Amino acid sequence: MWELYDSLIEGVMSDETIEEVITGDTWTYVKAAGRCGIAMTTRAESRPPRITPSEYRGLPLRQAAKLITSWNFTEASVGMAAINAFYNTPARLKELGALQPGHQFCTAGMEVKGKRIGMVGHLRMTENPLAGAKEICIVERNPQENDYPDSACEYLFPACDVVIITGSAFTNKTMPRLLQICHNSKVVVTGPSVPMAPCLLRFGITRLAGLAITDTGGVKGFAQTGIHGPPYSYGDRFCINQN
Repeated sequence: MWELYDSLIEGVMSDETIEEVITGDTWTYVKAAGRCGIAMTTRAESRPPRITPSEYRGLPLRQAAKLITSWNFTEASVGMAAINAFYNTPARLKELGALQPGHQFCTAGMEVKGKRIGMVGHLRMTENPLAGAKEICIVERNPQENDYPDSACEYLFPACDVVIITGSAFTNKTMPRLLQICHNSKVVVTGPSVPMAPCLLRFGITRLAGLAITDTGGVKGFAQTGIHGPPYSYGDRFCINQN
């Protein structure tokens, strides 16, 4: 179950250290070497943290990345943001040849018309990336009207053509199991929490659709204020596709 996380952590080849961490109500922000990464803050602190927040500053980025495996999810959110501070930079993604589709970036070029779509959580996007889908099955930990409870994914997703998973599934440790049950589906992992790491495509992910921050100061203020909604206006969106 940890192989996916081990691959992410091993790829963080950096001696850079953390300069600043903000754990906001909605978003977690990590700055290192003038760059930053963000992740959705997942609150669950029944387990003690491995380190105290006072120890974040000066922590090597790779050590911080290991916090993604913590069962204290607030701490794991810091690990996720640290991972993204390494992987999710415009320069690195352009070097990888990552795509920058504008409209409907998480499903651009994918056939969704007439397809059965599974979704973990609700997409907060201005465009409609699922127009024409035959059926959309949304599973939620806190379901709204017409949503399915999250346990329904075991029953619904194996029959879906496309499954869209929020990046926060890395933080709460549900990603490995979700990928197992979606092995017959095209899988899109999307959102500002998504690490744009090509190694993840080896685990059954068809597309990574994430965000590289370009406005470090702006996204810092966004995290501090606890505003709900995605911070897409503070960066560039990229996709990495399975060959």
